[in-house]
Amino acid sequence: ALEHIRALDEQGMFAHLDGVSLNPYVVNPFRSRKPEVDFIEFIDKVIAHFAATGRPDYPVYLTEFGFGTEAGELTQARYSSRAAILLASRPTIRLANFFLLGGDGWGYSYFNSVGTPRPVYPAMAHAFRWLVDCTAAGSVQLTPTLHLAAFRKGARAGLAVWDTEGESALQ
Repeated sequence: ALEHIRALDEQGMFAHLDGVSLNPYVVNPFRSRKPEVDFIEFIDKVIAHFAATGRPDYPVYLTEFGFGTEAGELTQARYSSRAAILLASRPTIRLANFFLLGGDGWGYSYFNSVGTPRPVYPAMAHAFRWLVDCTAAGSVQLTPTLHLAAFRKGARAGLAVWDTEGESALQ
């Protein structure tokens, strides 16, 4: 929780570390499990804390994150890949994503208990392949449900645009 980060910072902990590592799972109480709500808002508050204390480039490592299957396997794939894109759009985020290979992992695993991949596996594999070597150019919420993230990859640019409620027409 952010209050723990603040308390550790007040004790001088982060002056002796190369960054902070988080596993930002959305747990009760929460307003929404969607990555665009409590998940990324918490990450942004952590980034803002370090910026406000004079360390705007302090690395934030996300060594594990994910979404369970309680809302369905396709929702897990959508939420996880959108979270990866949102995280990659923040320049101070250093991203690694571990996942459970065996069993159902309380619904967080990329694989079913029989070893077959859930939809989240190819979704995340594709997202990470696309994001490798990208530089964050920022993200913006265009409407209450429409989001855009921009990236640079060498001389090329890329955009990710999605609607959290279904389909939207860009005009």
